[in-house]
Parts: sequence; C-alpha cells; structure tokens
Amino acid sequence: QKQLFVKYWKINLAQSKSFDLDIVSYYNMNEDIIEIMRLQKTEIDWDDMYTIKDAKQRFNDGLFCHILFDNEYPIGIRWFYEVRPNLYGFNYFISKSRPDGISHKFFEQSNRTLYNKGYQTLTAYCDDWNDKMWNRVNKTNGFQPISVHMFKDMIGAAKKKTYF
Repeated sequence: QKQLFVKYWKINLAQSKSFDLDIVSYYNMNEDIIEIMRLQKTEIDWDDMYTIKDAKQRFNDGLFCHILFDNEYPIGIRWFYEVRPNLYGFNYFISKSRPDGISHKFFEQSNRTLYNKGYQTLTAYCDDWNDKMWNRVNKTNGFQPISVHMFKDMIGAAKKKTYF
C-alpha cells in the first residue's frame, strides 16, 4: 500500500504492567531469530522484510530484540535501538497463531522489561494504513501520540540508520 502519512508515538515505560510470559532479550544472531523471521515470511506479505544479513547488521550496530515464546516456540519479536534514556522500537511482529490476549501482554511485559533495565521512554511510528499496530499501541499503558519533530528529537542519531 502507498504510504500517505505516518503516526508517531511514545510510551512512558514506567506505566507498563508485568505479565508472566516467556520473553528473552537477544543481543546476537541465533536460531530463534531465524525461526521467527521464517514465521513472519509465511504470515505477512512484506516485500522489503529484513534479511538474516540485515538482522546480523542490526546486532553489529548495537540493536537488540525481545522474542516471545509460547510452548518453547518463538511467536513474537520486537526490535530496539538504544538512545538512552529512550529507545526506538520497530518491526513488531506476533504470530496469527497465538493465544488470545497475548499480543497486549507481550507489549506490556516487553515494556516492563525495558523499564526494569533503566529505560524511560519508547518511541516508534507506523504507516497510517497499519491499523492493527495503531490499535495495539493505543491500548498500551503510557501511550501518547507525538509529533514528527518530537520523534526526531527523541531518537537522535538513530535516525541516520538506513533500516528505519
């Protein structure tokens, strides 16, 4: 779909809630990330999806991700770029074959994990056609829409990366 507008937001991570989920932080490439990328490719039509080479480059650039497991199988991923005390979050995915309500819990618990690591605010954006993402973040504790100017100020040097 043609991009017309972009929606920006921030999340006050202190307002996030804890849930008992199996979420692992990854700082290096591994089989779980390859598996979740395979799942993404089967579930969504994304011509410009990042590749294994791209994922390796992300880790080389200091990025990290959270992976959600269900019965020891990876079903969700979120990528993060650190711009302390803030984070830039992108490429959120959760499988269509998931337990009811887990998408919200994944977002909240992932945010709580970030807060517990000392981060204060997560900032992100989505294309205006991406109603699922916009609806997800609108239900997230600490959510606040922001301007493109505030977004750019918050992500600082991260905006120079070509994969954003």
